Amino acid sequence: NTANQSPNSYCFQINFNSLYTALYEQQKSDQATLLLYTLLHQNPNVRTYVLARTDVENLILKNITWYAERVLTEISLGSLLILVVIRTVQYNMTRTRDKYLHTNCLAALANMSAQFRSLHQYAAQRIISYTCRLLRRYLMPTALNGQKYEFHT
Repeated sequence: NTANQSPNSYCFQINFNSLYTALYEQQKSDQATLLLYTLLHQNPNVRTYVLARTDVENLILKNITWYAERVLTEISLGSLLILVVIRTVQYNMTRTRDKYLHTNCLAALANMSAQFRSLHQYAAQRIISYTCRLLRRYLMPTALNGQKYEFHT
């Protein structure tokens, strides 16, 4: 024990590369996903290591089976995140109508938008169709001189 450690504190080293590889190989396991989530949120060293990797998307399943609206294959983490946030906004608009959830989800999309690169085709389509839906809903009643405009999605 050193002067800075209490008698009950323990110090150990962990190989983050081995941990990352193990989590990658067990990505279909709920326990591995929960462990990864906990480590990313509770341990700044793990979070820094994972964010520094260039292959972080390997931790995400390429073929998403739980997204019920459409079969998604070879989708990036960013595109999946966009789809989930847009779906959350749509659900909120039709059911819960929580203005804070709505505002925060749209703010998250706006903040991410500058980093959108190589989006999955379906994610890009959902952004466009959602934007057109909002335009129809909020701008059409106040169209200039009563003229009607059509948006095709």
